Amino acid sequence: MKARQSLVTETGSMPALRPALLAFVLVLGACASSQGVESLATPESRALEGRFTWLDDAPRSGVRVGRYTSKPWGFRTNSFVIAGPEGSYLVDAQFLPSAAAELLEIVEAEGAGPVRGAFVLHPNPDKFNGTAVLQAAGVEVWTSEAVGAEIPEVFEARTAAFGPRYAPDWPSQTPAPAPIEAGARFELGDAQLELHELGPGCGAAHLVLSLERGDERGRELFVGDLAAEGTHLWLELGHLDAWRTRLAELEAMAPARVHPGRGDSGTVALLRANDAYLAEVRERVLAASEGEAGRAEVFEALVAAHPELRYAVFLNLGLPAVQAALRPGN
Repeated sequence: MKARQSLVTETGSMPALRPALLAFVLVLGACASSQGVESLATPESRALEGRFTWLDDAPRSGVRVGRYTSKPWGFRTNSFVIAGPEGSYLVDAQFLPSAAAELLEIVEAEGAGPVRGAFVLHPNPDKFNGTAVLQAAGVEVWTSEAVGAEIPEVFEARTAAFGPRYAPDWPSQTPAPAPIEAGARFELGDAQLELHELGPGCGAAHLVLSLERGDERGRELFVGDLAAEGTHLWLELGHLDAWRTRLAELEAMAPARVHPGRGDSGTVALLRANDAYLAEVRERVLAASEGEAGRAEVFEALVAAHPELRYAVFLNLGLPAVQAALRPGN
């Protein structure tokens, strides 16, 4: 299935970035020019298409969950389709506008339309960049006020870092999901969806969507990048302790199934594995040397300890913030 034509970017001047975001842009640019982003998403991978699969065998008359995973050029980002007899809801709007368009085509081809709405779970471009594509197709896109407040600044920084590389497959304007209150509930067939607002973790603010189908499957959580399977975690903000608190909050919700921002869905064990990873990062940073040498030491040790995890650049980009949070002055 071919993706629809991507949006054309109109490049304009941008105001000066805050120091922290400017530092992020400079670091990311260095990675892109060496082994970092270049090794994650090569130009050749642009020709690949995303993958879609239904995660259960619920009949079309019931409610089922499907996962769309973008091509490597879009960082293998997950979006989810929660489909019922009256239509479907989407979870996260993708990094590439063309991927959001491809997702809409898949929903239509699978007979899962109409799309009744979409949720942006946190303020990173792999969750919000496809917002305008969905809105242009008549889909309401929602997020919390806290997440929405972060999007303009994050988008500005990511446009400086990624825009020229990904154009024309990059938003021409700041994505603007509509605000929605935490605790909002939606019915889909016999299933109940509910939004839960959480504090900082991977991002500065988070939404989590719960799904309860009223059967033996139990509660399912769509958690965005608060959890990942098969990849290093995006540590840009350095909120290790807060992130671990978020994971504990998710576990307290007693999910039977956890749907992450990257990788395969899992159980509470996935949350615990992510918590253990964050604890290991914390321990290694505190035990390492100071400054750049210490960061390199931690990076090499974690990559060696976890050869199964992709996207080591996520770790590399985040270690300066983690070190600054845990060892101020280094």
